[in-house]
Parts: sequence; structure tokens; C-alpha cells
Amino acid sequence: MYGNNPPEPRPPYGQPSQGNQQPQHERYRGFYAPQQPQFDQQQGWEQQPRRGRPPGPPRARRQRSGRHRVRNVVLGLLGVAVLIVVIANVAGGGGKSPGSSTTPPAAAAKAPQSAPPSAAPSSAASTSPAAAAVDFTFSGSGIENSAPFNVGSGPLTVSYTYDCSSFGSSGNFIADLLYGNQSSLNSDDEPIANDLSTGGSQSTTVYPQYPGEDYYLSVNSECSWSITVTGGAGDTS
Repeated sequence: MYGNNPPEPRPPYGQPSQGNQQPQHERYRGFYAPQQPQFDQQQGWEQQPRRGRPPGPPRARRQRSGRHRVRNVVLGLLGVAVLIVVIANVAGGGGKSPGSSTTPPAAAAKAPQSAPPSAAPSSAASTSPAAAAVDFTFSGSGIENSAPFNVGSGPLTVSYTYDCSSFGSSGNFIADLLYGNQSSLNSDDEPIANDLSTGGSQSTTVYPQYPGEDYYLSVNSECSWSITVTGGAGDTS
């Protein structure tokens, strides 16, 4: 039944068999049982290899090539150049606002030349009618009003003559220098003459209340007359 080799008798429980002399605790470990290091008198204890990576020669450290170094140097120089340009732009345009407009130096230098037209009003004032001398003559007979004329800026000298010989007797001669509507509070009435005679001549001075305005002469008479107004260039104070 068993061939030429009879079965080996079983040993009692707890005792190792003749073919396998390992202890029971090692026998159950089987393939995973660690090997005990052996001691050598010349080399000492034998070092067991570590688990994981198989033993072999140590790997050489990778050395960076020269191209990598050149690339790093070039990138560093470019970064420094960009930083210098940014700092220069910020320092040059720091005082300017984003929306402000700059004026060219030539235009800024020429701008003040358009300012002086302030001399024109002074020349116009010097030739205005208020400062001009008055020389106005008004002649006629009977009741008449003259055309308006400017009285200037100072007192006026009024010279008049009248003749009532054509009337055949004494006559009235009434003359006034008037301004505005006589029914208004803003009007002015400067009397010149109020005579009753056959004729005469005289000069008087009047002071208009509104210098520089237009007045007119008003005459009420039965005679022939002539009135001359001069002055108007003096000081009104």
C-alpha cells in the first residue's frame, strides 16, 4: 500500500519528529520565520538586509547641468531689470493723477499773453460822453424844447439872450434844463431864467443832479432867444 517506504511512525503529542527537529513555535511560523544572525569571529555579527527595497549599490545623486544654472541666472537678471523699470515709472509719474491733462510748456508760456485786454475799458471811459466838454447852442422863438444832449461830468455855464421888440412890448422869457419825466420823482429841473422884459442877456451856472445823463432845454417865451451851454468837464465833487 505504501510502496517500498513504510510510513514513519508518529511521535507522541508535543514531541518533534525525527525528520523535523524544529521547535513547535518555529514550525508554525513556516516561511515567515526570521533567520537568526550568525556570528563570525572574524567579521562579527552578520548584518541582516532590511525589508522593502532590495539591497544594491547606493544611487548616485543627480547633478544639475550647467544649462539649468545659466537659465536661472538669466531669469534673475530679467526680474531685476523689470523691477528697475517699474520703480523708475512710479518715481517719474508719482505727482500726476490718472485723469489729469498735461499742458505743453510752449502752450503754458503763451497762455498769459491772452490776458491783458483790460486797457480797452480805460480808453473807452476817457472818451465817453460823460467826460467830454459840453458846447450846445439852442436858438428859436416862442415855446420850444431842444433835442437831448449829454451834460458831462461837471457844472454847466448857461448864457442866454432874448429880444421882445417884435412883440411890441415886454415879454416873458422862461428857460429850464430838464431831465426825465417831470411827474416822476427821479426827474431833475435846473432853472436858467425867469425874466419879464423887452430883452436882455445873462449867464448862470447850473449843477445837474445826474452827471453823464441826457438833459434838454425847455423855453417858454413870446420873444426871440438864443441859449448856449458850455462846461461839463469839471469835478462833480
